Amino acid sequence: IFAQAMMQVSARSTLAALVCWCLFVNHYARDVTGALEREIEHDVRVNPTQFQALNSIYFAPNIVMPLLMGAASQRYGAEFMLLLVSAFAALGHAMVGIGGQTYSYALMLVGRAILGMTYESIDVQ
Repeated sequence: IFAQAMMQVSARSTLAALVCWCLFVNHYARDVTGALEREIEHDVRVNPTQFQALNSIYFAPNIVMPLLMGAASQRYGAEFMLLLVSAFAALGHAMVGIGGQTYSYALMLVGRAILGMTYESIDVQ
């Protein structure tokens, strides 16, 4: 019985640590573009309006995504949804990173949209 209890505590601790890490990365990824505004505008050759679209598209999906993810967590379980959302977040990060390296504004925009759909949903988990 003690071993089973320790395994449950270990699984819960691991899940809690993963959630904490995802929340930390969430807030960092959301705000890092503000610190890099000049560099992004110069390197990717976008104007201030286009740069602000990178932030706007991040927040646009948050009108409905947290509600949908909350319902999905109830149906499929928090662990599965956290794994799924984290995988999509990694995809979004990769797209933003590759877009920055290749100076592709469109790729960065799509990546930020994916990040917006995923990371605010992590807060619901």
